[in-house]
Amino acid sequence: TQVRESIAAKVVANLITEAGADRVLVCDFHSGQSMGYFDIPVDHVYCQPVILDYLASKSISSNDLVVVSPDVGGVARARAFAKKLSDAPLAIVDKRRHGHNVAEVMNLIGDVKGKELYLKVQLYCMKRELGKYMHAALTAPPAIERLSSGI
Repeated sequence: TQVRESIAAKVVANLITEAGADRVLVCDFHSGQSMGYFDIPVDHVYCQPVILDYLASKSISSNDLVVVSPDVGGVARARAFAKKLSDAPLAIVDKRRHGHNVAEVMNLIGDVKGKELYLKVQLYCMKRELGKYMHAALTAPPAIERLSSGI
């Protein structure tokens, strides 16, 4: 972090605790270290099995699916997930950060045209830029509102 810049995970952890929570259940933490910001017990569960079952229930062929990493840092996780989907193709969003919480999509690496997309979304997603259909695992409420409004 920059000098005098807050650590968002600790701020959120404090807000949750101050709101009265005595235990937290989280799904797919971005970083395991974030659990250390809480002063209350944290249960961390993984959503991958549920998402894999959901995609299997949709009978989507791996030829019609592409797993999208929202940034270069997520490529290893996306690749591992794609492997569990019969080696589905992979695409990567190349972003440039222009400040705190400000990112610009520079490139989309990979073929997404006409594909069903699976994008693991941390905070936002660029629905219009990525393709015709998108299945997203939403891990923060702003993503739900942004997807609903068509952003």
